[in-house]
Parts: sequence; C-alpha cells; structure tokens
Amino acid sequence: MSLTPDAAPSPNENNNWDDSETYTLSASGGGTLLSIELTMSITVGGGDGATRTDIVWVDDVEKLRETTTFNQSCSANEKVDYEVIYTRNSTGTFTVRHKVNLSGGSTAR
Repeated sequence: MSLTPDAAPSPNENNNWDDSETYTLSASGGGTLLSIELTMSITVGGGDGATRTDIVWVDDVEKLRETTTFNQSCSANEKVDYEVIYTRNSTGTFTVRHKVNLSGGSTAR
C-alpha cells in the first residue's frame, strides 16, 4: 500500500489558516487492504491564555473540533496527539481539510 503524498503539509502556523490536501491510497501486488487509520499529531504553542481551535474535515464531514488553551510561556511548544479521526478499508482518494483559529493571549502560534 502507498499513500500519496506520504506526509501532511507543515505550514507556518503563526496566524489563522485553512488548508486542504487530497490523498490517494493505492495498492500494488497481492494482498488485502484491512484498514487505514488517520491520526493527527500537532506541535502547538502559545501563552498567557491564548487558545487554538483545530477543526478537521475528511471529504467535507467534520471529524475533529478541539480547543487548546495555553498557560505556559509562548516558547514552550507541546505536542498534541489526536486519536483516530478517520478509518477506511478501500483504496482511492480522500481530502483532508484542516482549519486553525487562534485567539487571545499575548501570542499564539
């Protein structure tokens, strides 16, 4: 099995942003596709009460809406892992759209 592209984009998230990527899952040779699972692991940072809301859609269906509040220093980034937000058991294409809303605090990224 192969997923193209094989990695998510890594934008500079100093401001609100909204982006999408279309992925293609293909098979070669023999074998059976059991399933794939889409998870998200995001490095986030901010400070002084800033909030960040991550919203994810797969094929226009909302799969994730999570808000994080930052109370640490703006230089103290942390990794946020989201559980499985999408599964499928067939090849083909799917589009992931990820939107970020930043607000409050002295800084957020």
